[in-house]
Amino acid sequence: MKKFPLALLLLTATMAAGAAELPPLDATVTYDSKSVSHAGVTETRQFRNILIRRPGHVWMERVLPAQAQEHAAAHAGHKHFDFETSTQHLTRTATGAIRAEYVDRGERRVVFVPPTEYSVSGFDGSWDNAAAMVSEKAVKAMPLSKRVTTVTGTEWREESRNGWYNRVLWSNRQQVALIVESGKTDGSITRRTVLELQPATADAALPWKQLGAYAQMEYDDFMD
Repeated sequence: MKKFPLALLLLTATMAAGAAELPPLDATVTYDSKSVSHAGVTETRQFRNILIRRPGHVWMERVLPAQAQEHAAAHAGHKHFDFETSTQHLTRTATGAIRAEYVDRGERRVVFVPPTEYSVSGFDGSWDNAAAMVSEKAVKAMPLSKRVTTVTGTEWREESRNGWYNRVLWSNRQQVALIVESGKTDGSITRRTVLELQPATADAALPWKQLGAYAQMEYDDFMD
């Protein structure tokens, strides 16, 4: 379950986080990107995820259009595990230990991925980057922006260096990035992530509570 990386921000601020809990949150997250190659070819990309955050849990599920669901069904049973369409479920203990699992709804299975294989799944190992889009520590290390926000309890932060820029609209109340913008200052690469808050999921309907009948597997089971 991959997300857009920030060009410079996460290189300097992905550090071991404490176990302080973030407030509960339900949201949809839309990712847009554009790149222009040296040959003048423009490529665009967009996808959406559902984010559910609770104490000790981060659930990030891809929103699949009908065509993608049909494709996934057609390839069901293949040995290769598809991290792009699977759901990332992170859990964290009171001591800060993280467990990463990926849920394949079509095959009704939960796959545990050890830290040594995080790069395969696109997970950078940071709880806060998953739960808040960007860690608060990284955001607060950026200078305040002159951009004006009309959303109560939010502030823009931004930085630009080495040909890249990063901008974040941070919600102090929700402790999450509502907008993340990054790219190259020459315009050849642009990325924009927008988080929209949604009504809270009822406790009994939380998706990780619906996995009792799913098969429990490990990523090694898919290795040749």
